[in-house]
Amino acid sequence: MRLLNVNSLDFQEFRDNNRSSYVAASHRWLSEGEATFQDVRDRRNMNGKGYQKVEAFATYIRVHLAPISAELCLAYLADVRTGDGISTFEKSEWFKRGWTLQELLAPRMVVFVTKEWHVIGHKGESTCAVCRPFIGSGLETTISRVTKIPEEVLHDYKGSINLSVHDKMKWMEGRETTRPEDMSYALFGIVGVSLPTIYGEKDEGARQRLLATIQQRDKLAAQQAEHYRKIADWLASPDPWTDHESARRRHEPRTGAWLLHHNQYLAWKFRSCRSLWIYGKAACGKTILCSTAIEDVQGLCKNATEIGHAIFYFSFSDNNKQTYRNLIVSLVVQLATKEPGLSMLRQAYEKAERRQPGLDELQKILSASIASYDEVFLHLDALDECPEGDGVRQNKYVSTQMSRDRKLSRLERFRTMIEDTLAQKADGMFRWVYCQLQMLKEIKGSRPSSVQAALRALPKDLDETYERMLDKLIEDDRPYALTLLRWLVYAQSQVVPGWMQKNI
Repeated sequence: MRLLNVNSLDFQEFRDNNRSSYVAASHRWLSEGEATFQDVRDRRNMNGKGYQKVEAFATYIRVHLAPISAELCLAYLADVRTGDGISTFEKSEWFKRGWTLQELLAPRMVVFVTKEWHVIGHKGESTCAVCRPFIGSGLETTISRVTKIPEEVLHDYKGSINLSVHDKMKWMEGRETTRPEDMSYALFGIVGVSLPTIYGEKDEGARQRLLATIQQRDKLAAQQAEHYRKIADWLASPDPWTDHESARRRHEPRTGAWLLHHNQYLAWKFRSCRSLWIYGKAACGKTILCSTAIEDVQGLCKNATEIGHAIFYFSFSDNNKQTYRNLIVSLVVQLATKEPGLSMLRQAYEKAERRQPGLDELQKILSASIASYDEVFLHLDALDECPEGDGVRQNKYVSTQMSRDRKLSRLERFRTMIEDTLAQKADGMFRWVYCQLQMLKEIKGSRPSSVQAALRALPKDLDETYERMLDKLIEDDRPYALTLLRWLVYAQSQVVPGWMQKNI
């Protein structure tokens, strides 16, 4: 990159990895006498209006913008005089030229100055407190009215990510360019295409070439999306967003908002800490809180392609959402949409044997995918519903419960037998383990034969477990149990135990 030093008016070369901060100059070209690169480099035509304008730009930047380290664009409006009302600003020729559309949208901030180099105001975001005296007030509302460009796009061009190409091309309406082809060429960067300029093809030729390129790009994007969907199907990736939608349906308006303002949550969101653990008793609303946090981060990541976001809801009720491998598969599918993770995933899919990648390969793809973002937000709900391999985590749970629960502590000398039996028969069902511990509490004696008999008679799965629970109800209680089950099944909103105890 070649930049002009505002102190010496000498050109300097910079590589991208060590370039200086800079200010871009935007202005209407003079009909004659505009300074060329050679004029500035060789100090030629220094008395010309064009050269004097370059000097004025350099002086203004050196005197007024030196305290600002942010990169911005300085727009010089020669047809707006100091003291003119806002209507004169709105009618400036600067808003009617084709190439100034890019100069309005591309920089994060544009500062507008009058013919006498006095600040009119600015467009774009600024968190720099020291900048305020040098950039004036925000002009987004006025500029939006003049240009028909949404204010959120003027604040940050990332806000245009969901706008159609047609919407963006309409921004050129009412503008003019000296060369007819430039009406299309000035749109290249705005609609995200890179094409050579071919002056002489006229406006119609340039427009047709632009539209054909956009159509070809969109077709290719659709093909790539379909190919990616096939890869996701091949991996049998669990869809966590179905769980998220379910959680949001159970969310009551204006609940959980306290989390979004909590200091610990804000510290995590704004990167002061790397992890945040929300814990509490079962069924106390942690999943709904997680869904609230997910919605919040989705808003943060909406237009930020450099920020990754992935979620996963572990679930007792879905075997595909209980294992570490399925977690990794889901995260890969959500995050491997950029290089190099995308190519690594495609290579795995296109292998001749078409076997699913092993865990090590999936972890490498995930690591590469995460590294392709500036930062990644990850939400994991109900991590305690993810059984670890070989029953390690279940054994920890059993061991903890037997130490803490008074009824289970009677069976301490049978701990190894109980842990081994539950680990062998659980088949990854953590809820099943929980239910069996509740049943073991009811063993009357603590003789080895009683414990062994109880372990041999354990139900084979959750269905049989629940069936035994219902069978143990005394006859008089069964109508009440049936009523409670009906409430649970047919209730339009979540029914909590406290309400049921009070009202039924």
